[in-house]
Amino acid sequence: MTHHVESEERPPGYEAGSLTYETDHRFGETVYPAPGYRVASYQNSTPAYRTSPMQLVTVNKQVFELTGDEEQVRGRLAYTSPAFDDAVVETNETLLLNSIATGLWIIHGATGGKSKLRSRIRVETGSVISVKLISRKSKYLFKRSMGWRLRFSLSNAGGDDILTLIPLVNWSKESHDYVLQVNDEYETECDSFLILQAVHCANVSMSMMTGGPVPALVNL
Repeated sequence: MTHHVESEERPPGYEAGSLTYETDHRFGETVYPAPGYRVASYQNSTPAYRTSPMQLVTVNKQVFELTGDEEQVRGRLAYTSPAFDDAVVETNETLLLNSIATGLWIIHGATGGKSKLRSRIRVETGSVISVKLISRKSKYLFKRSMGWRLRFSLSNAGGDDILTLIPLVNWSKESHDYVLQVNDEYETECDSFLILQAVHCANVSMSMMTGGPVPALVNL
Protein backbone atom coordinates (compact mmCIF):
# COMPACT_ATOMS: atom_id res chain seq x y z
CA MET A 1 0.00 0.00 0.00
CA THR A 2 1.26 3.47 -0.89
CA HIS A 3 1.00 6.33 1.63
CA HIS A 4 1.83 10.02 1.72
CA VAL A 5 3.87 11.29 4.63
CA GLU A 6 2.10 13.78 6.87
CA SER A 7 3.75 13.88 10.28
CA GLU A 8 6.02 10.85 10.37
CA GLU A 9 9.72 11.47 10.94
CA ARG A 10 11.49 11.57 7.57
CA PRO A 11 15.04 11.03 6.42
CA PRO A 12 17.16 14.18 5.80
CA GLY A 13 16.66 15.79 2.40
CA TYR A 14 12.88 15.47 2.14
CA GLU A 15 10.27 18.20 2.43
CA ALA A 16 7.05 17.74 4.36
CA GLY A 17 4.27 16.26 2.26
CA SER A 18 6.57 15.61 -0.71
CA LEU A 19 7.66 12.04 0.00
CA THR A 20 5.88 8.89 -1.07
CA TYR A 21 6.96 5.77 0.78
CA GLU A 22 6.08 2.11 1.23
CA THR A 23 5.75 -0.11 4.29
CA ASP A 24 6.91 -3.72 4.34
CA HIS A 25 4.04 -5.37 6.22
CA ARG A 26 6.11 -8.47 6.97
CA PHE A 27 8.56 -6.50 9.09
CA GLY A 28 6.72 -3.21 9.73
CA GLU A 29 9.58 -1.28 8.14
CA THR A 30 9.39 1.83 6.00
CA VAL A 31 11.46 2.01 2.81
CA TYR A 32 12.36 5.51 1.63
CA PRO A 33 13.77 6.27 -1.82
CA ALA A 34 17.19 7.91 -1.56
CA PRO A 35 17.25 11.60 -2.59
CA GLY A 36 17.39 11.86 -6.38
CA TYR A 37 16.03 8.35 -6.84
CA ARG A 38 12.68 6.76 -7.51
CA VAL A 39 11.58 3.34 -6.33
CA ALA A 40 11.66 1.10 -9.37
CA SER A 41 10.34 -1.99 -7.65
CA TYR A 42 9.16 -3.36 -4.36
CA GLN A 43 8.40 -7.01 -3.78
CA ASN A 44 4.80 -7.68 -2.67
CA SER A 45 3.76 -4.02 -2.69
CA THR A 46 2.71 -1.20 -5.00
CA PRO A 47 5.58 0.88 -6.46
CA ALA A 48 5.76 4.37 -4.97
CA TYR A 49 6.02 5.83 -8.46
CA ARG A 50 3.56 4.15 -10.78
CA THR A 51 5.47 5.24 -13.91
CA SER A 52 8.21 2.78 -12.94
CA PRO A 53 8.38 -0.06 -15.51
CA MET A 54 10.53 -2.58 -13.64
CA GLN A 55 10.21 -4.96 -10.70
CA LEU A 56 12.61 -7.53 -9.28
CA VAL A 57 10.99 -10.84 -8.42
CA THR A 58 12.70 -13.55 -6.36
CA VAL A 59 11.35 -16.79 -7.83
CA ASN A 60 13.45 -18.91 -5.48
CA LYS A 61 16.92 -18.72 -3.93
CA GLN A 62 18.57 -19.39 -7.30
CA VAL A 63 16.29 -17.58 -9.77
CA PHE A 64 15.68 -13.83 -10.00
CA GLU A 65 13.53 -12.15 -12.64
CA LEU A 66 13.24 -8.57 -13.84
CA THR A 67 9.72 -7.83 -15.01
CA GLY A 68 8.20 -4.85 -16.78
CA ASP A 69 4.71 -3.75 -17.75
CA GLU A 70 2.03 -6.42 -17.42
CA GLU A 71 4.58 -8.63 -15.63
CA GLN A 72 6.47 -9.28 -18.86
CA VAL A 73 9.86 -10.81 -18.07
CA ARG A 74 12.64 -8.54 -19.29
CA GLY A 75 15.49 -10.53 -17.85
CA ARG A 76 16.31 -13.57 -15.75
CA LEU A 77 19.30 -14.59 -13.63
CA ALA A 78 19.15 -18.34 -13.02
CA TYR A 79 21.98 -19.91 -11.03
CA THR A 80 22.98 -23.50 -11.77
CA SER A 81 24.93 -23.80 -8.51
CA PRO A 82 23.88 -22.82 -4.97
CA ALA A 83 27.22 -21.05 -4.39
CA PHE A 84 26.45 -18.47 -7.15
CA ASP A 85 29.40 -19.76 -9.21
CA ASP A 86 27.55 -20.30 -12.48
CA ALA A 87 24.33 -18.98 -13.98
CA VAL A 88 22.34 -18.36 -17.13
CA VAL A 89 21.71 -14.67 -17.83
CA GLU A 90 18.75 -14.01 -20.12
CA THR A 91 17.91 -10.59 -21.57
CA ASN A 92 17.51 -10.12 -25.31
CA GLU A 93 19.95 -13.02 -25.68
CA THR A 94 21.11 -15.93 -23.55
CA LEU A 95 24.50 -15.56 -21.88
CA LEU A 96 26.50 -17.61 -19.40
CA LEU A 97 28.00 -16.45 -16.11
CA ASN A 98 30.92 -18.56 -14.91
CA SER A 99 33.33 -18.36 -11.99
CA ILE A 100 36.93 -18.71 -13.17
CA ALA A 101 38.56 -18.07 -9.78
CA THR A 102 37.47 -17.18 -6.24
CA GLY A 103 35.86 -13.75 -6.50
CA LEU A 104 36.10 -13.55 -10.30
CA TRP A 105 33.33 -14.18 -12.84
CA ILE A 106 32.95 -13.67 -16.57
CA ILE A 107 29.80 -13.37 -18.64
CA HIS A 108 30.04 -14.63 -22.19
CA GLY A 109 27.94 -15.82 -25.08
CA ALA A 110 28.51 -18.42 -27.77
CA THR A 111 27.94 -17.67 -31.44
CA GLY A 112 29.15 -19.91 -34.20
CA GLY A 113 31.13 -21.98 -31.71
CA LYS A 114 33.16 -18.99 -30.51
CA SER A 115 32.69 -17.57 -27.03
CA LYS A 116 32.49 -13.77 -26.83
CA LEU A 117 33.35 -12.07 -23.53
CA ARG A 118 30.71 -9.52 -22.50
CA SER A 119 31.55 -8.68 -18.90
CA ARG A 120 34.00 -9.30 -16.07
CA ILE A 121 32.99 -9.14 -12.39
CA ARG A 122 35.67 -9.09 -9.70
CA VAL A 123 35.68 -8.77 -5.90
CA GLU A 124 38.21 -6.05 -5.02
CA THR A 125 39.73 -5.01 -1.70
CA GLY A 126 37.37 -3.45 0.82
CA SER A 127 34.53 -5.76 -0.34
CA VAL A 128 33.99 -3.54 -3.42
CA ILE A 129 32.94 -5.43 -6.55
CA SER A 130 33.91 -4.11 -9.98
CA VAL A 131 31.80 -4.70 -13.07
CA LYS A 132 33.54 -4.15 -16.40
CA LEU A 133 31.40 -4.16 -19.53
CA ILE A 134 33.64 -5.06 -22.43
CA SER A 135 31.47 -3.80 -25.30
CA ARG A 136 30.72 -0.44 -23.64
CA LYS A 137 34.30 -0.03 -22.41
CA SER A 138 32.85 1.08 -19.09
CA LYS A 139 33.48 0.12 -15.47
CA TYR A 140 31.18 0.26 -12.46
CA LEU A 141 31.75 -0.22 -8.73
CA PHE A 142 29.31 -2.06 -6.49
CA LYS A 143 29.48 -1.15 -2.81
CA ARG A 144 27.52 -1.73 0.38
CA SER A 145 26.56 1.09 2.69
CA MET A 146 27.98 1.40 6.17
CA GLY A 147 24.79 2.90 7.61
CA TRP A 148 22.26 1.32 9.96
CA ARG A 149 20.31 -0.17 7.07
CA LEU A 150 22.00 -2.46 4.56
CA ARG A 151 21.95 -0.93 1.11
CA PHE A 152 23.98 -1.70 -2.00
CA SER A 153 24.82 0.85 -4.69
CA LEU A 154 26.27 0.70 -8.19
CA SER A 155 28.27 3.75 -9.28
CA ASN A 156 29.74 4.72 -12.64
CA ALA A 157 33.26 5.90 -13.44
CA GLY A 158 32.30 9.43 -12.42
CA GLY A 159 31.34 8.26 -8.94
CA ASP A 160 27.60 8.82 -9.44
CA ASP A 161 25.28 6.19 -7.96
CA ILE A 162 23.09 4.97 -10.80
CA LEU A 163 21.07 2.37 -8.91
CA THR A 164 20.69 0.90 -5.44
CA LEU A 165 19.43 -2.43 -4.10
CA ILE A 166 17.95 -2.87 -0.63
CA PRO A 167 17.73 -6.52 0.49
CA LEU A 168 14.81 -7.80 2.54
CA VAL A 169 14.82 -11.30 3.99
CA ASN A 170 12.32 -13.68 2.39
CA TRP A 171 12.05 -16.52 4.87
CA SER A 172 9.66 -18.64 2.80
CA LYS A 173 12.07 -18.76 -0.14
CA GLU A 174 15.24 -18.85 1.98
CA SER A 175 16.50 -15.87 0.02
CA HIS A 176 16.11 -12.11 -0.31
CA ASP A 177 13.75 -9.78 -2.09
CA TYR A 178 15.37 -6.64 -3.45
CA VAL A 179 14.03 -3.11 -3.56
CA LEU A 180 15.42 -1.64 -6.78
CA GLN A 181 15.93 2.14 -6.98
CA VAL A 182 17.06 3.74 -10.24
CA ASN A 183 18.53 7.21 -10.60
CA ASP A 184 16.36 9.02 -13.16
CA GLU A 185 19.40 10.60 -14.82
CA TYR A 186 20.79 7.17 -15.69
CA GLU A 187 17.60 5.27 -16.45
CA THR A 188 18.69 4.43 -20.01
CA GLU A 189 22.08 3.20 -18.84
CA CYS A 190 20.45 0.90 -16.28
CA ASP A 191 19.30 -1.74 -18.74
CA SER A 192 18.32 -5.31 -17.90
CA PHE A 193 21.84 -6.67 -18.40
CA LEU A 194 23.41 -4.19 -15.96
CA ILE A 195 20.65 -4.61 -13.36
CA LEU A 196 21.01 -8.40 -13.36
CA GLN A 197 24.75 -8.04 -12.84
CA ALA A 198 24.03 -5.78 -9.86
CA VAL A 199 21.74 -8.50 -8.48
CA HIS A 200 24.60 -11.00 -8.86
CA CYS A 201 26.91 -8.63 -6.99
CA ALA A 202 24.34 -8.31 -4.20
CA ASN A 203 23.96 -12.09 -3.95
CA VAL A 204 27.73 -12.52 -3.78
CA SER A 205 28.04 -9.80 -1.13
CA MET A 206 25.30 -11.36 1.00
CA SER A 207 26.98 -14.75 0.63
CA MET A 208 30.39 -13.42 1.74
CA MET A 209 28.78 -11.73 4.74
CA THR A 210 27.20 -15.02 5.83
CA GLY A 211 30.21 -17.32 5.47
CA GLY A 212 30.54 -17.82 1.71
CA PRO A 213 33.90 -17.96 -0.13
CA VAL A 214 35.97 -14.78 0.21
CA PRO A 215 38.96 -14.03 -2.06
CA ALA A 216 42.38 -13.69 -0.38
CA LEU A 217 43.29 -10.19 0.84
CA VAL A 218 39.66 -9.04 0.77
CA ASN A 219 38.62 -7.27 3.96
CA LEU A 220 34.91 -7.52 4.74
